[in-house]
Amino acid sequence: MNKKATAKTKTATKEVAEKLPCVTRKDLAYKLQSQYGYDLAISKRFVQVFFDTIREKLLNSETVKLSSFGTFSVVQKTARPGRNLRTGEEVEITARKVIRFVPSRKLRVNSHEQKED
Repeated sequence: MNKKATAKTKTATKEVAEKLPCVTRKDLAYKLQSQYGYDLAISKRFVQVFFDTIREKLLNSETVKLSSFGTFSVVQKTARPGRNLRTGEEVEITARKVIRFVPSRKLRVNSHEQKED
């Protein structure tokens, strides 16, 4: 792939990302402030502590279950053969840990109901 094609791909990816709806930490803090009347600084700190706790647990390979939302877990992937798409050369994809998210049954049901409307 040449430089122009790479630049076009990056631009297209950025445009798609900008169009997708997204919730940020800042959005969550403002939601806490508006719905529960917390000070914005306290709301931001709460959101930060929440995500720091999840990250810490996952780094320690612990499972994080959020009721009515889903479960985050760390899964060990084994090494496997792969292929370099440019050269066709076979390469080994190294073993690694990945984070897996499994939505709760309640979240799956709710998301399917919203798509039908």
